[in-house]
Amino acid sequence: MKVALLLCGQPKYLDDNRPYLFFKENFIDRYDTDVYCQAWFAKDAEYEITGFNLNSHRLTSSTNLSVQSPVLDNSDELIKELYNPKRYSFEPPRHFRFNETAEKWLDERYTGRHVNVGFWDRHKYSCILSFFKSQQDCLSLVEKDQYDFFVLSRYDITIDNFSSVIDLSSLDPEKMHLQNIHDCFPDGIYMFSKKYFDWFKNLYDEIQTLNILERVPHPSSERLKKASFGIHYGMNNVESHPIRINILRV
Repeated sequence: MKVALLLCGQPKYLDDNRPYLFFKENFIDRYDTDVYCQAWFAKDAEYEITGFNLNSHRLTSSTNLSVQSPVLDNSDELIKELYNPKRYSFEPPRHFRFNETAEKWLDERYTGRHVNVGFWDRHKYSCILSFFKSQQDCLSLVEKDQYDFFVLSRYDITIDNFSSVIDLSSLDPEKMHLQNIHDCFPDGIYMFSKKYFDWFKNLYDEIQTLNILERVPHPSSERLKKASFGIHYGMNNVESHPIRINILRV
């Protein structure tokens, strides 16, 4: 089985080998796997991070929050050494903004307010857009017709029970596969066939449309993905699995 493992986002905690060992055991050594990496990285850079990454259980943020993220100054070399990616892209972290129409809509409803799951501001919007853009850029490195399955994930996770629950060769290629932590699209890991490749690749642009924003109770990445997927495919094409994802935190 030909598999593409795609790792995206801030390359946090690369000095902790647990995520690498998880990906090596369950994908790199288990299948015919090519690795593709996108990372927001520049030496001595500062990174925007959300309240969760500050070990907070409330979604709090500050428009002026810019702190040193747990990203090592040699993260680019570590990624190449550990994962030996077929292709990779490293770009300096930057602040993202929704397009003008979407930003105006968000400002009227959320910005500067506590709505549903927490406090919303442009710092948080930037963090959301950053990860969608990272996924888009990583997918752009891949020739989709070369692969049977794609695994889209991040640098800072482990899954305790993956090998006992998931065998990619037995997954239904007509379904989108993810963890069953809740009824949205939890950030962590996605497993899918080429059927969903272009949908994922176009998400960064689509979530900035009112057609998506008007369908969510709040603009979290998980809600935005669910709204888009429901429009294109219907939630009956999602298959959730009882995998236990651990995200490394400060």
